[in-house]
Amino acid sequence: MSARDIDLMKTSARAIGVTMFTAASLIFAAAAQGSELTQIQVFQQGANGYHTFRIPAIVCATNGTLLAFAEGRRNTGGDTGAIDLVLRRSFDGGHTWGPLQIVGDGGTNTFGNPVPIVDSITGRVLLLRIFRDFAGVFY
Repeated sequence: MSARDIDLMKTSARAIGVTMFTAASLIFAAAAQGSELTQIQVFQQGANGYHTFRIPAIVCATNGTLLAFAEGRRNTGGDTGAIDLVLRRSFDGGHTWGPLQIVGDGGTNTFGNPVPIVDSITGRVLLLRIFRDFAGVFY
């Protein structure tokens, strides 16, 4: 997908007040435009000290940067325990991705269910998430 394709999607999204894209919407938009699709694995099991990555979410920032968030599950693929929120960025429409960054360190607790939202007026990216402590309390 070219930078022009992404710009067209962002312009269309702003016109209807939506700035959150799912991976599926990017794929369908590329397919509708006749673009050739290339599969790129953004989060790889066993990489960067994480057993598993789950619950991916992707947004396109107002400057065109793709931000891919996920749960980084340190020890197992289970839903509780040492789970961080992680991020990778792409500056070229998803062809290449920068290094993994931790945006929420859960320690032995759980940060989960990332929901990134782009404010199209300010350009700020808001990240909604849950936090569950060792006692099972959600915040």
